[in-house]
Amino acid sequence: MVELMRNGTGFVLPIAFSWKVARAGYRWIDSKGKRFLCAVDALQPDWHNMFDRYERTYRPLGERTGLFREFGELKPTEPDILAFANRSGLLKAIDYVELHSKSGPVSVHGDSLQLWQELQFSAAVGALKTFNKCQQCLAPFELSRDPQTGKRRDARFCSARCRVGHYRGRKEQARRLNSTGMSAQQIARELNTTAGTVRGWLRSVERGGPGR
Repeated sequence: MVELMRNGTGFVLPIAFSWKVARAGYRWIDSKGKRFLCAVDALQPDWHNMFDRYERTYRPLGERTGLFREFGELKPTEPDILAFANRSGLLKAIDYVELHSKSGPVSVHGDSLQLWQELQFSAAVGALKTFNKCQQCLAPFELSRDPQTGKRRDARFCSARCRVGHYRGRKEQARRLNSTGMSAQQIARELNTTAGTVRGWLRSVERGGPGR
């Protein structure tokens, strides 16, 4: 996923960086008495090619500003670590582990279980920034004035996509409640909004338009 850097107070993340994650995901393997996490396709003969057939490149903190907090809250178990790696990639891109293939031993990138557990503990201790949870997807996001990773303190969503999804969900919920016979005032109290807003939602649903 990312290589954490140590400063005077703990571990910090670089603000802007790119990383790779295996398209087919990762798997746990045993090597030299230890558990390692490696890409499922790591033994493919054309794994190291210029077209990134087996990996995609992304900007971790651009997509999830609360990634550091997510890592800090991660349970240090194999299933949870695997799920996190499948979303965000390995921790480091320079460690190698030896696997056996049909053509003989092959060195591939891999992270040890011990590495994940140690860095996860450090991240949990060093997560000093302020975060909020997205009201739509529940992912944490940073609250700060940082122009690249931060959001203002009254922000409720991690992205425009989640904001729009939440809005559409509330409109759909209003429609369902209305179909049970509830009035606009009753729906407004249920959804913590105004009756005028609810009426606008219901009219837009009837027209099939975007609403207010």
